[in-house]
Amino acid sequence: MGATHRWEDCVCPMYGGYCPYTGINLNKIRTESTNLGKSKNLKGTIENIYWKLIPKGAIFVILRHELEHSAVGQTRFIHGTRRRRLFCYKTVARITGPQSSDPSVHFNLGVLLWEKGERTQEMREKAVEHLMLAAKLNPQNAAAFRYLGHYYARIAPEPQRALKCYQRAVVINPDDLEAGEALCDLLDEGGKESLVVAICREASEKSARAFWAFRRLGYLQAHKKKWSEAIQSLQHAIRGFPMSPDLWETLGLAYQRMGMFTAALKSYGRAVELDNSRVFALIESGNTCLMLGSFRKGIEHFQQTLEISPHNVSALYGLASALLGLAKECANLGAFRWGASLLEEACDVAVRGTSLAGNFSCSWKLHGDIQLMYARCYPWVEESGPRHSDEISFKSSINTWKSTCHIAARNASRSYQRALHLSPWLATLYADVAVASDLCSSLRSLRRRT
Repeated sequence: MGATHRWEDCVCPMYGGYCPYTGINLNKIRTESTNLGKSKNLKGTIENIYWKLIPKGAIFVILRHELEHSAVGQTRFIHGTRRRRLFCYKTVARITGPQSSDPSVHFNLGVLLWEKGERTQEMREKAVEHLMLAAKLNPQNAAAFRYLGHYYARIAPEPQRALKCYQRAVVINPDDLEAGEALCDLLDEGGKESLVVAICREASEKSARAFWAFRRLGYLQAHKKKWSEAIQSLQHAIRGFPMSPDLWETLGLAYQRMGMFTAALKSYGRAVELDNSRVFALIESGNTCLMLGSFRKGIEHFQQTLEISPHNVSALYGLASALLGLAKECANLGAFRWGASLLEEACDVAVRGTSLAGNFSCSWKLHGDIQLMYARCYPWVEESGPRHSDEISFKSSINTWKSTCHIAARNASRSYQRALHLSPWLATLYADVAVASDLCSSLRSLRRRT
């Protein structure tokens, strides 16, 4: 390499003799190395003496900052980013050499080349050489095995070697999130779920800060419906990832399946706070509110869900169910007109649901329940406007009321029959059809009498 590309010739004048990162007087070191070399008549080793006088830690600091500047195009003393990076590598490689017994030197250089060097096969291979030396000299360096695992998993695909490297990193440091997740992902791809569980259990038992292991274990336990175990794992994982909506959502599901509805609502609420587009959390919050009899809150959750996903069948079904439950409360309190208005709204929502999922028997049964309730609680309202006599207007209002109730009962019977056609094994649907048909027959006979 030419004289204009020597590190000391370029760095010293540029910084005025002082390194801005370490505060080292580079001119002084250069003078000392020159004088020492001349006094011993070692002209060819003056440059090597120069490098030996600079602390190795300072060299890495200088290199890191210089490569960061070159990464954004601020080349200071070597024209061309690639030539600059290769120059930096050769400089440090000349200092350390493959025979160096200091594992930290090889590790720092390997990480420097991996993270700051160009993402080329050549630079990655050089980084791996130093990382392998670092792992050989210090077998307890978990980070070195993690980088080697990345290399064998992503750059030069060798799944078995990658697994061994990741596993070694996790054994040394159970808190290593990156290595642990990569190891579990590789095992998942191979369909080795039992090994994933074993590794996560081992890591969680070794360290209480292996939050990645608790998280993965909690998800797997929830998938296998081991709700009580999942709650414990997820609670511990949340300490390490308190801003993860997925964890809060899964914890809410586990609480809900265990019958801990209040805790489930709090977990779902936290998930929605972190991400207000969590459709599942909103729907399950609404369903939990229905179980607790909080129909108004349930309506709010389902309406919020429909704002995000207007054609969500589960949200439509939940909203119609919540409106039906609130209407029953109103009817029990004597507010029949209010209940009827809620049932009309519920009917519209249920019709939307059946239009989107016409092969769901539960949707047709819900529509039948709404219509049957409407036929039973629809209040008689006296017609307004000019009338010839009180008797005629009275009979007209009665006939209108009977007709409305009869139509609702008939629609309920038809909806129940449609649900029965889709699910003929459900005995309750036969009873529903019978009740709706009986009410329809009674209202028909009343209409004939009047």
